Amino acid sequence: MSVEFISPRLSHRVVLLGDVSVGKSALVHRFIHGEFLEHYNTTIGTAFQAKRIPSRDSGSLKEVLLEIWDTAGQERFHSVIPMYYRRAQAAIIVYDTHAPSTFEKTKMWMEVLRDKSDIGPEMIAVVGNKDDLKNGLITEEEGREYAESEGAMFFETSALNGMNVDPLFFKVAQRLANREIRTPSTSPIQLLESPRRNLRRCCEELI
Repeated sequence: MSVEFISPRLSHRVVLLGDVSVGKSALVHRFIHGEFLEHYNTTIGTAFQAKRIPSRDSGSLKEVLLEIWDTAGQERFHSVIPMYYRRAQAAIIVYDTHAPSTFEKTKMWMEVLRDKSDIGPEMIAVVGNKDDLKNGLITEEEGREYAESEGAMFFETSALNGMNVDPLFFKVAQRLANREIRTPSTSPIQLLESPRRNLRRCCEELI
């Protein structure tokens, strides 16, 4: 089924940040393709995917094109990451609820965004991933308290079972739409089910 949108198309860049193996690629894959893969190749540099989703803003229905940039968690790639978050309008910082060191990296990334980007705290989501695993070492209360102290959104997610993955990206899209950063379009746009597309790594030519 297709849905026609007469309103202008919105295009926004969202960057995912976080330590290695916290599940950033799994979250993106779950959102784009609606499935979980048992094995993921470690992201080298960056990986890019996009998806169009509906968003209601001021009573009108609009289409939001999310350009999602998944960055590598290894420190050797940190030097290239600034070119992605400096040109993004929103950020998702991911940690593993069973790895306290990755939660500390979340605080580091928050400080980096605050000091070196134009992304406001209201456009940042702090995400505790792998909630399907029991006995997490970082509690929901601890994660939420930290996010709220920074003025950021907070979600606990599971890429494995899909918990809160769509609500996370839809909430980010809604906030982006409300900012009314528009890409003009004079013709109607149709929202179709997004086909599978391969990751295009290191798409620096698109920046």
